[in-house]
Amino acid sequence: MKKNLTNLMILVISLMLFNGTEANCETQLTISPPPITTSSFEKGKNNQRWDISYLSMSMDEFSAIGLGFDYKARTVMSKRTAITFQLGIFALSGESDGESQSDMEMSVTTIPVSLNFEYQPIRTKYFNIILFAGGLASKGDTNVKFGGEKQSGNTVMTGFQGGIQTGFEGEKFGITPFFLSVTQSGESEYEETTVEIEEYRVNTIGFDIIHKPSGYTLSSVLDFAETLSGDDEEEEETKIVTIKFGRSF
Repeated sequence: MKKNLTNLMILVISLMLFNGTEANCETQLTISPPPITTSSFEKGKNNQRWDISYLSMSMDEFSAIGLGFDYKARTVMSKRTAITFQLGIFALSGESDGESQSDMEMSVTTIPVSLNFEYQPIRTKYFNIILFAGGLASKGDTNVKFGGEKQSGNTVMTGFQGGIQTGFEGEKFGITPFFLSVTQSGESEYEETTVEIEEYRVNTIGFDIIHKPSGYTLSSVLDFAETLSGDDEEEEETKIVTIKFGRSF
């Protein structure tokens, strides 16, 4: 039971931090908001970005929905360098169907934070490149009601991230391809049990489309993840649908 909760917690944290990618060491393609505010910056002009996300997750005997809010603020130091601070909150609630096990109810709240240093080697009217790297951390609180008993726990993750974000600028629309690599490790505590989460890396290749006059983006992600069942012998298919909506300003 506690192992399943830990696996699920890692998955939820990864969805929040990595824009809906599965936590493994493979490189995946996704359509999602870019990891930094915009693909270019100008000296003397700071900018910000917010994203709202909706998540629906279903397994063979478990389903959940979640809502998240993510805020990024960039401080431009020169025409080449900037710093971006990110803070978010994500809440998920789910329950089992109880057909082959006792009914389970679960709620999860996760707060991620990160700080990136950005370097802009190229900035033109139609094409831009930004290299970025920094640290990240998150804290998640979990409450579970299972078989009439209540349990609570928390998970703390820390790590590093880095990547490249480019921008192809049109008159009204822009395309922002990006590559993001995240390495994390942490610890989960449930009741009197502590589980070490070994270091793992997630590589993501993605892009988004931006409507420049309004600053709005709309991204939909459909992920099929696999997670181990409780007996470690069979695999269950996990279906994850994430819809994200954001705006830069």
